[in-house]
Amino acid sequence: MRDNQHTWFIVSGITGFLFIIWGSIASDARPLIPGDHWLVVPGCMLLIISISGILEGMITDMRILKYFSGLTVKEINVTQAAEDLNMDVDSFRQRILALKMNGKLAISFLPATGDIVKSDLMNEQTCSFCANPTVTKDFCPVCGTKKLVNKTK
Repeated sequence: MRDNQHTWFIVSGITGFLFIIWGSIASDARPLIPGDHWLVVPGCMLLIISISGILEGMITDMRILKYFSGLTVKEINVTQAAEDLNMDVDSFRQRILALKMNGKLAISFLPATGDIVKSDLMNEQTCSFCANPTVTKDFCPVCGTKKLVNKTK
């Protein structure tokens, strides 16, 4: 989901930039390039929307990382953490899973309750396919993938 958002923001930015160029060079003297100078306005709007969308994602990720780094308890409920950050629970889950998959956030989920547990990146061996943090063998017990990523950042 999040990669889709970034893709659309990038496409929007490129389209906005092309509209700005098209509106800048379009005139009555060049009949092969139809257009008007007013194409610069939607181009600027698309460019501003794409830049603000990408920045919003980066700022939200930084807020989540700062929240978990300053957290004093080892275990917290997902809904409580989402309320603390004023976020929707589903989008919060997507963001923390993306951060976990990228190796930026050291968390695990308790299977019984769904609570978030802070863990240590130095001692964690994570499956590269399903992000199961408790891999002890050469394969993942959840999905069966043989490739492992040792998170030592």
